[in-house]
Amino acid sequence: MKRLYLLVLVALMAFAIPLGVSARTRPQVYLVHLEQLNNSGVMGGALLLRRGDQLTVILVAHGLEANMVHPQHIHGFTDTPQDSVCPPPEAAGTDGILTLAEGLPYYGPVVVPLQNMNGDFPTANPGGVVVFIHTFDLSTLSITDLTQFTIVLHGMTVNNAYDASLPVACGQIIVVGQQPTSS
Repeated sequence: MKRLYLLVLVALMAFAIPLGVSARTRPQVYLVHLEQLNNSGVMGGALLLRRGDQLTVILVAHGLEANMVHPQHIHGFTDTPQDSVCPPPEAAGTDGILTLAEGLPYYGPVVVPLQNMNGDFPTANPGGVVVFIHTFDLSTLSITDLTQFTIVLHGMTVNNAYDASLPVACGQIIVVGQQPTSS
């Protein structure tokens, strides 16, 4: 499955970065490998292209609950030098479920909600897949290094109730060719 996402991301890069673009206008390219949290089975990947204050996010994830809204965000710490990381399994409470609050010390608060132009989070299709593409203006944020942040997807049923805040996947933002730091 990792190969599938890598191929999708490479194909998207080929469309997003035309040949012959000068180094001055070429975007900074980042990747995110989304891995499951809370034994959700959710996996995916994202390609981020940054040109100045413009950030295009292309995200594909599967294993999500079908036909449900899945909030997704770039999380991180903007007031401290702490890097955002994905929480380890032992961060979960005694019930074994990692809550939003239990994850916050690791990945930090929301920095950029990944919503469409109408302000909506994506809804998974009947197969549990989300494909999200949107460009954000970062000019009001002081973000210089995207590798200090993570992307977190939310939304899962626990005890027969859907909780849109529960983290279901997380991945560090890395520069193409860079390895993520371990938590």
